[in-house]
Amino acid sequence: MNKKERIKIHGKLQSSLRKNSPDVTYSNIMNSGYIDIKEKYKPKFLIFQIILSFILVALLFYFELFIFVIIFVLNYIVTWIYSFVSILKNNFKNKNNKLFWFTLIFFIPFSAFVYPDFKRIQTIKN
Repeated sequence: MNKKERIKIHGKLQSSLRKNSPDVTYSNIMNSGYIDIKEKYKPKFLIFQIILSFILVALLFYFELFIFVIIFVLNYIVTWIYSFVSILKNNFKNKNNKLFWFTLIFFIPFSAFVYPDFKRIQTIKN
């Protein structure tokens, strides 16, 4: 057995790629150009939807009225339709994001509450 095989068997073979690869840090990732985020994510719409949902559910349990269920469902349906139409209508900075959001909202409908907040930073402003 030669020296290279012994080092490889014991796991001590070092690749030249590992020696020259850059460190994976937050600043390297953000400055790499792969991620183009100029605006920070601020979940204003999501927080509004969560608070509204909690209020409606609390009123439902307190008053035991069916009207609050109808309001909750209508709120959800309107948000889902708005997100769906917005995805189809807007142009995204990355074309794959349009397909991503379309599939996400279609298969995981509650993601429609998150989309309006991300829309500001992922769509092209006209």
